[in-house]
Amino acid sequence: MKKLLMMLPVLGMIAVSDKTVVAQPRPKAIEELERLAPLPKTSSIQDRAGGLHNKSNIGEFFENRGKLYARTLSQGPSGEFPIGSRKEYIYRINPMVGLPNNVIQGRYTTNEEWEAAGGYHNRDSARVAFSDKPYTWPSTGWPVKDASGNPIFISDQDSYCVYNDSNNTRPMRRLQVNQTGYAFSLKLVEDMIFFKYDIINKSAEEYDSLYFSMYLDMDLGNYSGGVPEYGDDKVGFNRALQLSFFYDDGLSTEWPGGTTGYFGVAMLQTPLVNGVRKGVTDFHYNQYDDDLDRDSVQYGIMSSAASLFGSPLGPRYFHPGSNAPNLHFDDTSTIPTTGLDILANMATGPYTIGPGDTLTFITVMVGGDTRNEIYTNTQRAFDLLAAGYARPKPPDPPRLSVLPGNKKVTITWDNRSENSRDTLTGLYDFEGYRLYKSIDRGQHWDQIDRNQFPNIGPDPVPLATYDRINGIGDDKGLQYSYIDTAVVNGFEYWYSVTSYDRGDSLVASLESARGNNTESMNLGIAIPRSAAIGRNPVGVSSVSQSGSGNSNVVISVKPNDVPEAGDKTYELRFLPNVSVEKGNLRSSIQAVVDSTTPNTNHTFSLIFLSPTTYRLRDLTSNTILVASGVYTSGIPITVQGLQLTLADTSAAPDQRPEAGDSLLIRIGMKATAAGIEVMPLRPLIYGTTNTTTNGVILSFEPADPIQSITQTVGANALTVTAGVTSVSTIIDQTYKLNVLSAFTDSSGSIKYLKVELRNSVDSLIAGRDSLKSGNTIPGQGFTLTASFSSSAVPTTGTIVQIVTAKQRLLTYEDAFTFTTTGARVDDRRVSSELDRVKVVPNPYLISSQFEQEFGTTRREPIRVLKFNNLPPRCTIHIFSLDGDQVQTIEHNRDNGTEDWNMRGAGGREIAPGVYIYLVKTDTAEKIGRFAVIK
Repeated sequence: MKKLLMMLPVLGMIAVSDKTVVAQPRPKAIEELERLAPLPKTSSIQDRAGGLHNKSNIGEFFENRGKLYARTLSQGPSGEFPIGSRKEYIYRINPMVGLPNNVIQGRYTTNEEWEAAGGYHNRDSARVAFSDKPYTWPSTGWPVKDASGNPIFISDQDSYCVYNDSNNTRPMRRLQVNQTGYAFSLKLVEDMIFFKYDIINKSAEEYDSLYFSMYLDMDLGNYSGGVPEYGDDKVGFNRALQLSFFYDDGLSTEWPGGTTGYFGVAMLQTPLVNGVRKGVTDFHYNQYDDDLDRDSVQYGIMSSAASLFGSPLGPRYFHPGSNAPNLHFDDTSTIPTTGLDILANMATGPYTIGPGDTLTFITVMVGGDTRNEIYTNTQRAFDLLAAGYARPKPPDPPRLSVLPGNKKVTITWDNRSENSRDTLTGLYDFEGYRLYKSIDRGQHWDQIDRNQFPNIGPDPVPLATYDRINGIGDDKGLQYSYIDTAVVNGFEYWYSVTSYDRGDSLVASLESARGNNTESMNLGIAIPRSAAIGRNPVGVSSVSQSGSGNSNVVISVKPNDVPEAGDKTYELRFLPNVSVEKGNLRSSIQAVVDSTTPNTNHTFSLIFLSPTTYRLRDLTSNTILVASGVYTSGIPITVQGLQLTLADTSAAPDQRPEAGDSLLIRIGMKATAAGIEVMPLRPLIYGTTNTTTNGVILSFEPADPIQSITQTVGANALTVTAGVTSVSTIIDQTYKLNVLSAFTDSSGSIKYLKVELRNSVDSLIAGRDSLKSGNTIPGQGFTLTASFSSSAVPTTGTIVQIVTAKQRLLTYEDAFTFTTTGARVDDRRVSSELDRVKVVPNPYLISSQFEQEFGTTRREPIRVLKFNNLPPRCTIHIFSLDGDQVQTIEHNRDNGTEDWNMRGAGGREIAPGVYIYLVKTDTAEKIGRFAVIK
């Protein structure tokens, strides 16, 4: 029974037979309170490090000392499932290695025998080496390499650390553990994290009777320091799945949603002994308060020793029930239905390990909302391991940026997903993007009430979806930016953009994971804020042609209001872009413009008929240019002003050209700023927004064939609209629709008009002798519709001018420049607009909707008062009514909002009352007041 005994000594000492003095575990309630405190720094041991797996649906902190949990809340989550939910299942998980009379473990904090080994991570980072964080790697690079010295990456987030028994309280056995972690973001296998343990004998001795054990203590339903709901936990064991799992009554008074699920560890693979894998050989549970840091007891549990079973301690650790007389597996039906503060030990052995030998054990942490789910997920883990961790892979997620503005958020992302190749199939199968929005820090990725709309299903509904136009899926077209105006200033919003592939008849479309932590490249967090008064945002000059082309495409340039985008000159260039559309071709591809005829902008398809022949088609004109050409590696293929060269650098035959492989050759664009590339080469798609890496949004639209329609002569309105019938036949021309005469009936109402349509050299294009309202007049590639009122007769001589333009699309001859200006502050505007400054909420009544809860244990919000509509730079002085200065805040931001935590200069919360504030700039000041009611 765990009791909160604040006056107990921190450590009790008891004498035992196999060690002189040993630590007795303390009540878990006291240890939970210590987790709330900062972890003391170790000044002498510099190789210790921690790490956080957060690319799957489980958030898991661990140390490189045989500890798969966080010892303080500040380190990170311990078995948080689903990630971001604040439901942390793990209290302690520890791998142990047992030899007779010597169990090496890191479970007991006053007797930690595993110690970190140096050289396997960047010591300065104090982080375990992670594949997605190169700054954590040692100077020799990623520590897991193949025979050629190339790095090996298995999952979306690999971890690697090494520890040994240099702290062994018995004579050191020179055993080393190389621990590798794998976390996958693929939805089918996201509810798990793999850990592989390579136990290496670095000594000159052979050890027999070795056991490998997982010490498992899960606490369901409570936060550290909160309600001790761990007293109703139960443990299950599925021998077929080699799975030990924890659950309770399914209810919680502290966890979000008030529910709990299932969480456990499975032993996926054990070493071969005479061609057979032993699997889990021993499983036992005991109450937490019955734990003993005694090697003979711990080895007796993992080996199911009859001597321990027959001792007075036996009933604590052995519960054979219906399994009797088999002592190796406890009967979980012996656990009371009301549950216990319970833990489990799952072991495999015995094994013999000789000098230099390695024993490999593979485990998986796995979660599920129900028992069936955790069983299904465990089976998927077995399947993934059996496949060598190979799995169909969604495209890599894009890199996301968000820019909060005044009552809006601008979200932009890059196109890196489109160049992502499926590692299993070798195909480029990107299909589109999905944009999600969360208002509760990623716990839910839409704002739909499933109670009200149960048919929607559990999967979140995207805020927006963009799909390639290729005859697959929605064909909505791709975009790379979105402006969300459904936001409120001062509130926090999370955005994530995923990418998905097209799928096939065997595997459904796969989607990359949503960003689930602040390190995710496809997650953006924004708090919209008021605009700063007197501030002119980043601007842009008009776009000018710097190449030799004559395109009349409309180019839209919208720089985000960020310093990186301003005060730069940009150049846009257009180059050939080649992509593999079908097949897993890995030849190096180079496409260049032939300077003699660089004016093409057509799209071409090159399809391999065999490894040595190809067909070349002009997709724009739908003509075959080469029916059967001869292909030779390294020899250029010429196509209408372009030279395409493939070099077969891959040794694998299926990665060289073969029948059915196809390439798409089309015009692409790239952008530079001050000579630095800010938008790598990508396909040019009209109507699509594109974003540079420093925050400039670009889009291209073909010129409108109908440039303008204007009535230039005449008193009464003749409304004319135009519809394009043939873009290719429209030319640069100015037309005039002339009213020659108007015919009326006996009442004087207009009946019809006589009109002529002529071009700029007065050539007749079309005429109508009796044009009624709503009738049409044919033009060159367009049709005019004329409308008029019977009560307001267009007079004879009325002229309507129509200006048309031939669409001249971008070619490789075109190039453009534009210049941006940085943000500027207008002091005169600041002075005139300073009266707009206000405090919200005012009055402050007990709390504010802007406030977030402070962590998981203290449901105490961080007090927030906001000053809005401030100038970019100013000083805020806050006084009591008596004139005492309470606080001074320096505001220096691009926006007009400053948060105040309602604490004085000494750090104490302010008292209720009325306060005066003074906002000062170099040229002006504003005085106001606000009230605080608690």
